[in-house]
Amino acid sequence: GSSTLALYVGTSSNIGVGTSTNIYGGNLTGGLTLNNALVLASSTAISTTTLALYNNNGTLYWNGSVLATGTAVAANGVLGAIQISNGSGGFTSTSTFSYSTSTHILTLGPTLDSIRLFSTTTGSGASGSLFLGYGAGNTAGSNTGGDNTGLGIYTLPNNTTGTMNVAVGGTALRFNTTGTGNSAFGRSALLANTTGQYNSAIGLSAMQGNVQVPVMKVMDLRQRLAHLLMAKMF
Repeated sequence: GSSTLALYVGTSSNIGVGTSTNIYGGNLTGGLTLNNALVLASSTAISTTTLALYNNNGTLYWNGSVLATGTAVAANGVLGAIQISNGSGGFTSTSTFSYSTSTHILTLGPTLDSIRLFSTTTGSGASGSLFLGYGAGNTAGSNTGGDNTGLGIYTLPNNTTGTMNVAVGGTALRFNTTGTGNSAFGRSALLANTTGQYNSAIGLSAMQGNVQVPVMKVMDLRQRLAHLLMAKMF
């Protein structure tokens, strides 16, 4: 008849219980290999706990200390969502990761070396914006300007009602408050602009001293150019 392997003892201090191979089908290595669960009877009368694995009334101990166990947390969200917080903004280390449920800001990294990422602020109308970089964007409740993009340290940190601005590069559009429709590409581009509108600056420190360009003057320039072109045609 057939027999079931109960205990296998090899020649190289390899012991198998219910198996003579490892989990991959290969030869057993030195030590103990189980083909099923290991059941430890509960015991409170351990003579020595040094380098011992034991069960004390259902709690697993190693070397005299309780072994840490994970705690499952149910996810809150729709199918396919990436969850970074379960509503409380908690991470293992607040010096490395932090998330604010009031401002919707995700901060990665320690202070002064962090990446701050958020898509909305506490301002009632500041929506549809994206900021990436330390100190990027204005998270104050008074900021209602939406549809802005800031990539880099201190991009658009003082914006209040300005909308549709794009700042790429450290301190680009740093002092902008109500300016709208500006595009700044390059470190410190349009740095001092506060209320100027529809400016485009490309390059290191491009138009960094620009403060305000009235929209009417821009329109007048466009009209003059159009008149010159029409005059040349006729």
